[in-house]
Amino acid sequence: VSTQSTWDVQTGGHALNTWMDPIPEAQRDQVMALLSAMETKLPKSQIVKRVALDVSYGESFKERLQAFVKPYLRKTIPSLFSALKSLYADPAKVAVMTQVFGAWEAGLSKDSKFPDEEGTESPSTFLWVLMLQAAHHYRMQEFPKALEYINNAIAHTPTVEMLYILKGRILKHLGQPQEAWASVEKARLLDTADRYLNTRATKYLLRNNQIKEADTISSLFTTQPDDTVSYNSVVDMQCMWYEIEEGDAFHRLGDIISAMKKWLLVDKHFQDMEEDQFDFHTYCLRKFTLRAYVDLLRFERRAHGHKFYMRGSVRVIKGYMQIFDELADKVDLQAKVIPIKKKGDAPEVKEIKKKPNADDDEEEDAQDKKDKDYNMHVNTTDPLGAALPFWKDLHKYAADDIETHILGAQLYLRKDKPLLVLKCLLAAKAIDATNAELKGLATKLRAAMDKPDIHQAVRATFTSLGSEF
Repeated sequence: VSTQSTWDVQTGGHALNTWMDPIPEAQRDQVMALLSAMETKLPKSQIVKRVALDVSYGESFKERLQAFVKPYLRKTIPSLFSALKSLYADPAKVAVMTQVFGAWEAGLSKDSKFPDEEGTESPSTFLWVLMLQAAHHYRMQEFPKALEYINNAIAHTPTVEMLYILKGRILKHLGQPQEAWASVEKARLLDTADRYLNTRATKYLLRNNQIKEADTISSLFTTQPDDTVSYNSVVDMQCMWYEIEEGDAFHRLGDIISAMKKWLLVDKHFQDMEEDQFDFHTYCLRKFTLRAYVDLLRFERRAHGHKFYMRGSVRVIKGYMQIFDELADKVDLQAKVIPIKKKGDAPEVKEIKKKPNADDDEEEDAQDKKDKDYNMHVNTTDPLGAALPFWKDLHKYAADDIETHILGAQLYLRKDKPLLVLKCLLAAKAIDATNAELKGLATKLRAAMDKPDIHQAVRATFTSLGSEF
């Protein structure tokens, strides 16, 4: 879901241009002159050099690209591939990059030299050029070519973790989730103490619907102080990406109830954030820390526009609509619940004799309360009513995203609110009149208008506005 509305909230509704926005050709020379002056004053600044790549074109872009990328290749810096990401929005710059990277690959493979230089480069530079080529074709969505380059890079040096991470991403887009996880798992095993590699392996396991195995891998970094593994530690850390991915895995396996419980945890985290802020109000006024207090008020205003809340809300709305449809078809949702035993769950038989201790009883009571709080309630009595608050948050913070209005139309169709459906469809049409789902929803709305209990005023409104579809 787009977060442009969140940006508007952060800037008080003022549209502020960024350095990634297109610059009019008449002003481009002025901006380049300014950047050149800044480069003279700040010769070591990588930010100035990177911004210049977005502004420059033609031969100037080619020269600046070579000067910017070569130090990254010689130092084998992985962030190079992310640093070039925004350049792929311009086809002209993509063509220049294809030409330059291809020439580098040919020169280094022939005599270990860049085409325009005499010095011999180290083997690691050629390795990074191969990885750059793989990332380049990956960005262009030429996945078979990208896979060929990354395999050549792995054959060159099979002990670099980032090669396997990139290969996993390529295989994911080729529709091979099992092979993608196997590649990321190789990267994890090369450095088992790396939390990032552990996180990537966990995410790919969840995307392969291996929920229990993902919990086992993630538990390597979520142990409790007493060395007992618990799934609750993931929830305590408010690890929202994990909950969303795990919910998606349950949903793909057909268990909508378990999926909803994971997605609803995201909403609980934001509720906890709001509750934790109450003490901060009096603290700021007492200590007179007004700057921190203003930051708090701004955060409260835009908290529900966070990308994780948006992602969770979309899934919760779709989940509740699915529950509504399946209940209407007399589907037994509880029968589809998948019992997955996790390492953090209590065993079925557990008899440990311990001396009575009041502190132990308090810890057990606190743990029982936490388990109860983390077992989210899924409203199967009124699923559409439960979905409505989430959609209102979407409408407030992502009104410029067509998916928001498509979801609103689908939700209000099920609630028999034809005028609100029409309002959502008109808003969606204003964003993208060619959207494939609009005609289908408009057809369902016309069918709903044929019902005899529709008020005449509603029919008149639909007749005057519905002709646009």
